[in-house]
Amino acid sequence: MEQRPRKPRVAGSKPARGSNTSSFGALSIGAIFKISGSSTFEMTDIHGCAGRLEAARHRLLRLEHGELLLKFLDHLQALGLSPSRVLKYATQLCMLFKNVPFDPMGASRADVERVVAWINSQPYKSWTKHGLKLTVKKLLQYAKHGSCHRKAPLCPITIAFVHDVP
Repeated sequence: MEQRPRKPRVAGSKPARGSNTSSFGALSIGAIFKISGSSTFEMTDIHGCAGRLEAARHRLLRLEHGELLLKFLDHLQALGLSPSRVLKYATQLCMLFKNVPFDPMGASRADVERVVAWINSQPYKSWTKHGLKLTVKKLLQYAKHGSCHRKAPLCPITIAFVHDVP
């Protein structure tokens, strides 16, 4: 039986069957993440969350209830939330307190209604509104009970108006 001539291999093409070679020009996992010789893998802050969080903390400190807001962020970090998640809460708090300032410690039903009404009146997508309501819920839970952990009691005020937030 006559064998057909093989095509010449082109650099970067699929390797021959049974070969263990990598593709031409492909990067190894170690080269992509620039892993050092140490045995532990450290996450690098490629989005600059640490610096952005520090800037958000300075903005919050200038607001009326800044001390409480910074304590809330410290509590979130103590609960083990990632720096990017704490940054999300910080930026949302900054936006909320610049547009609809209220006293989280002494918030009444009318205050929460006003904040939720402002959130609902904004042209945000539903998940953004959901996240803002969750931020209000967690902040009030922390202000009233000292914790916003999953097992901490909920504020009766927030149950009525922030009901769609788990």
